[in-house]
Amino acid sequence: YVLVEFVTVAWACELCLSTFVYANTKAWARDWFVWNLPSMAAFLLCLGFAMLLGSLLFFHTYTILTGQTSWEVWRREAASYMKDVPPEVFPFSQGWRANLDMVFCRSHRQPPRRWAQPSAPWDEKQRFWWIENQYWSCF
Repeated sequence: YVLVEFVTVAWACELCLSTFVYANTKAWARDWFVWNLPSMAAFLLCLGFAMLLGSLLFFHTYTILTGQTSWEVWRREAASYMKDVPPEVFPFSQGWRANLDMVFCRSHRQPPRRWAQPSAPWDEKQRFWWIENQYWSCF
């Protein structure tokens, strides 16, 4: 849904840019600004929404790929079941491909999965080295 909204707003930004008018008068700067003020306001508004939706799309993609919820990302220390889990481990991750499959391809006829309490030893699939690793972090 967020991807469709992002594409729609990006298309709206392109439409706003296509409404700009060329001013071929002696006072071209003033005329251009006056004629294009509504288009510029609409474009800036669309651009703001595009940045907001792009950020939201990136965040949700990150949580899907790492098998987390937004609460586990922002308040990891407050989740009682995550107290003993190292920060570089995502205990509910099944690997990025399986996570995508679980979100987008799960049959609604299957019962929801019952997750066990996270505990060591951690599987290598539960580490997500693309965004965060021992050398650098995006968050």
